[in-house]
Amino acid sequence: EDLGRDWRRVEDDVRQLHDEVSAWPSRVERIASTGWMLTRVAASYRLHPTRAAFLTERAAKKALDASHARNARLFARTSARQGAGFLKIGQLISTRPDLLPEAWIAELSKLQDDAPAVPFAAARQRIEDDLGATLDELFAEFEPTPVAAASIGQVHRAVTHDGVTVAVKVTRPDIDRCIEIDLDLMELFLESLKSMLPPADYPTIVAELRSMLRQELDYRFEVEMMERLADFFDDRDDIVVPRSIPQLCGHDVLVCRFIEGRKITVVLDELRDRRDAGDAEAGSRLDAILARLLETYVRQILVLGIFQADPHPGNFLVTDDD
Repeated sequence: EDLGRDWRRVEDDVRQLHDEVSAWPSRVERIASTGWMLTRVAASYRLHPTRAAFLTERAAKKALDASHARNARLFARTSARQGAGFLKIGQLISTRPDLLPEAWIAELSKLQDDAPAVPFAAARQRIEDDLGATLDELFAEFEPTPVAAASIGQVHRAVTHDGVTVAVKVTRPDIDRCIEIDLDLMELFLESLKSMLPPADYPTIVAELRSMLRQELDYRFEVEMMERLADFFDDRDDIVVPRSIPQLCGHDVLVCRFIEGRKITVVLDELRDRRDAGDAEAGSRLDAILARLLETYVRQILVLGIFQADPHPGNFLVTDDD
């Protein structure tokens, strides 16, 4: 019996080592690709003051604007390709035009709902491993093509065996390792540019990002918050929080009722254009939607003490009835 136990322990250790070694090539590729991008961005900004010393003020500004556009494109493309932590960071800072140049906001805004999708086979395996059953046992219908892909997971439309249309959110494979690598690289990047950035407690900011992203990797926490918000707004017919399907949720899978809607900024832009063209009703709808969004946050923060803390436009949909 002792020999059997020892052998099983050795088997477990070997399997763990195999998994670790198998991840090395992708890890090295990620560090090389993302690290090189950050090096280029950091170097261009650190060299700008030297270059600007030999230019007129107007030419220096033009050169800096060109650097902003080039660096923003590079950061956004690498973030979209690599996904995980950098995509999440890009989404977060895309909502801060008060902190970043216009070129960065324009490029990073594309990351809000335009992440690369994970192949269906990998998503299927993730769902089946987490919930301990085959896809056919779990759902009556399942669409292989995701309706949306984000930094940490992607969403598929499905139908349960009792006929409910649901959104199935599943985390990306190897997301835990990727997040840790990306945050380490971001910390090095901030350190290299610290002298050029506004004074701030950057170690605390990175620590908060680590804590937040690790928590986001466990969908059970999100389900708990989702239900609390759904209960809170249950008396409102103009604010909808999707209800989860608890028996189909796990660490890596979140299943909730599917609600049709369009990205909030798309709807607001359309209403603004119609208002500016003289459509008074469109102006009223625009005001009402914005007022509702503001009221939603005020009530969450001041009454409930819990709020949706990832407020980029890709996370808010407007239904046909606003």
